[in-house]
This record gives sequence, C-alpha cells and structure tokens, in this order.
Amino acid sequence: MSDGSGQLHQVYTSAEEVWQQTFDALPDLISIHDLQHRVLRINRAMAERLGMKPGDAVGEPCYVRVHGTDAPPPMCPHSRLIEDGEGHIAEVREDRLGGDFLVSVTPIHDSEGKVLGSVHVARDITENKRLNEQLASQNRQLEEAARMKAEFVDMAVHDFAGPLNVIRGWGDLMKAGVLGGLSEEQQDALEQVLKAEQNLEDLRRDMLDVSRFEQGKMDLDVSSVSLHDVASDCARELGPLAEGKGHEIAVDVPDIIVECDRRRIGQVISNLLANAIRYTEKGGHIEISATADEGETTISVKDDGRGIAEEDLEKVFSGFYRAGERVEGSTGLGLVVVRRIVEAHSGRVWCESQLGRGSTFCFTLPLARRTG
Repeated sequence: MSDGSGQLHQVYTSAEEVWQQTFDALPDLISIHDLQHRVLRINRAMAERLGMKPGDAVGEPCYVRVHGTDAPPPMCPHSRLIEDGEGHIAEVREDRLGGDFLVSVTPIHDSEGKVLGSVHVARDITENKRLNEQLASQNRQLEEAARMKAEFVDMAVHDFAGPLNVIRGWGDLMKAGVLGGLSEEQQDALEQVLKAEQNLEDLRRDMLDVSRFEQGKMDLDVSSVSLHDVASDCARELGPLAEGKGHEIAVDVPDIIVECDRRRIGQVISNLLANAIRYTEKGGHIEISATADEGETTISVKDDGRGIAEEDLEKVFSGFYRAGERVEGSTGLGLVVVRRIVEAHSGRVWCESQLGRGSTFCFTLPLARRTG
C-alpha cells in the first residue's frame, strides 16, 4: 500500500490555491484580523488600495496600515466585536483608502465557539453616496421650485379675483340698464364679456383648488351624507344649462349614506355633469347613478355624447387636457379637481368611453360605517 500523504498534500495545496484565487478575485476590500488588531491576511483589492503587496501588511495592526493612527479609531467595528463577540456594520470615511466604505466585521470562532478574530469586508460606497447626495440636492431644488410655484399660483389666483369682480360688477350694472340703454349689438357684446369673465373665474377657482391639494392644504369636512340628496341637488342646479341644450338628466341614485365632504363631492358630481352637458350634442340623455357593494359605493355619470378615444382615456385626468376640440366653458382643470377630491376621500376615479358612443365617468366613495 503506497503512502497517500503526497496526494493529500496536493489536494490541500490545490484547495488552498483555489481559496486564495477566490479571495483575491473579490472586488471588496477584505482582511482577516486577530484579537490584537493584527492583520493576518488581506486580499489583492485591499492591498492595491493600500499601495502594497498582500503580504506586506501581515502582522501589523490594522489601524496603523489603514488609518495611519496609533490606536483604533472610535468607530472601529472590530473593537466592538472584541468586546461583545458579535458582528457589526459601520459606515466609514477613510481618506487613506480614497473614499467612503460600508464595513462589516464577522467573528471567526474555534471549534468550541471561542472568538479568535474577525473577517473585515469593506465595500466602496463612494459613488453611491455621491449620487445620493446629488439626488438629495436635486430633490431640495425641486421642492423649492414647487414651493415657489405654489406661492406664485396662490398669489396669481388671489390677485385675479379683484379685476374679475370689477368686470362682473360693471357688466351686471350695464346689463341691468343702470348706465343707460344698450343696443342689441352692444347687449350681445356684453354677454360675450360676461361669459369670458365667468370662464376666467372658473379657471381661477380650479387653479386654487389644485394648488391647495398639491400643498396638502385642502381640509375635508367629512360626515355621513345622503348620496341621493347630493346628486339631486347637482342635477337641479345644472338643470337650466341642460335644458338650454335640450338634454334630459335622469337621477337613479338610491338613498346611500356615504362618508364624505358634502360640498366637495357635490363639486365632483357637478364637474362631471357639466362636462357631460358640454360634450353631448343637443337632445342628449345624461344619467347619474350609483350602486353600493362591499363597503363602498360607485357613482357614475353617463352621457351619449361624442365620447373619448381609447388612447386618450388615461390623459383626461392629467390637467389642461381636452379630448378633441376645445369646448366653451371648459377650464381643462375640472377633471384634475375631480381626481384630487376623490383620492382625498380614499376613492378611485376612471372613465369608460368609445368615440361616438358617449362616456361614463365613475368614482368610488366609502360607505358610512354602521353603528350599534
């Protein structure tokens, strides 16, 4: 029987070489330390970062080689491991290594569980930190730009109110004949002025609402509300506008009780109803309906108007978007306000439509909680 020691040595040597090759191939800076902070081994990446050969650091205290100090620095995770025997992670800035590192230390135990030393793994996070700081700076700039935009919008919409009130005031006086009689042509011109003033006032209010929602300043006065009453009131208020175009408005809303801000949900239904009237040809049919299921209700405003192309359905709630040609009286922000109000009530809003076959705008609201 031949002596197998030579073969065993070859296997051991081969395994050692494979281990060393793997150790040196890793891009992280890796070192092994004993309990006196002495370096037992470092990989090639660590040696190259220190400007030496892997064997040059063996036997020296790590703090001398890595930090250039006479003692371990206060944040040293290896010192903490020596104290409690546990692994630790620390973020370290080390100029001698040329950057910022996430350092983890893992204890090495003997067969009885006694701590003999630790494995250090230092991952270079310099570029990540630079990118994070750059992103944080950009976010701060965006926040400041958003704040300045919000302040400008608030100032503008408030400043618009004065001139618009003057236009409306003098226009109403002229229309009432207080300033003298008007010819038929002058009456028509005055009506156009007053319509334009109302469109600007609607836009001003929508801009103010959107700005308040974006700044988180829109407080909701939530209570238990009859959805039937809200829908009926909206249909009644917009009845004259619908009659002017020969529309029929049907209200099929049961007496469902919802948790909402009554005024704001009335604003949602009114906006959807006004859109249906604007975008439906004369003699059209419009219906407000609602169903309740599993803790929420779905409210729908359906028309048989011009409809919306499928590719445009996702855009209608984005702001200043109108499918097709511009319609008189539309600010372009009404559906943004609708979405903001519904989402503030923890609801959802969407549109189902086909070109030439009408549209159905739907939104959900939570049902009132039952007590007793």
